[in-house]
Amino acid sequence: MRKVVIFCQMLLVAAMALCVQSCSSDDEVGTEINKIPAPYGNWLLLGYGSDDDFTGKENIWKNDYFLILDDNGNLEADIGQYLYGTYTFKENGEFTVTSCMGTKDEPTDPHIIFLIGQVKGRNIKSYRVTNDELRLYYSADEYLKFRKR
Repeated sequence: MRKVVIFCQMLLVAAMALCVQSCSSDDEVGTEINKIPAPYGNWLLLGYGSDDDFTGKENIWKNDYFLILDDNGNLEADIGQYLYGTYTFKENGEFTVTSCMGTKDEPTDPHIIFLIGQVKGRNIKSYRVTNDELRLYYSADEYLKFRKR
């Protein structure tokens, strides 16, 4: 009888170990699902605003403006003024412009001044990448919208 009790206890311990291992594997899969892809790439500016009130480039400016985010943390942009600097991001969606400088050419268009202010002022706080689209959020629901070039 004692051997049966010991065998049952060992079997119970083995089953619990398998359950713990299975649970931690599920957690790792869940973590992978929550990661946002890196924002690296060459992006074309489409406009800014929110889902309810979006201002597209076709209504404001004629030129194609771009943003380049490389995998070394460098950013380059032409959004009415040439900008260059550095950035960091985390896979949970956090995004920070850590430094940003611009050329001396100061635009006069208020929309362009607004766009430059969001980047140079380091107002970007988070990002989302979906398919070929990048959104850099400067508030909870307002963003700069880019498409992969």
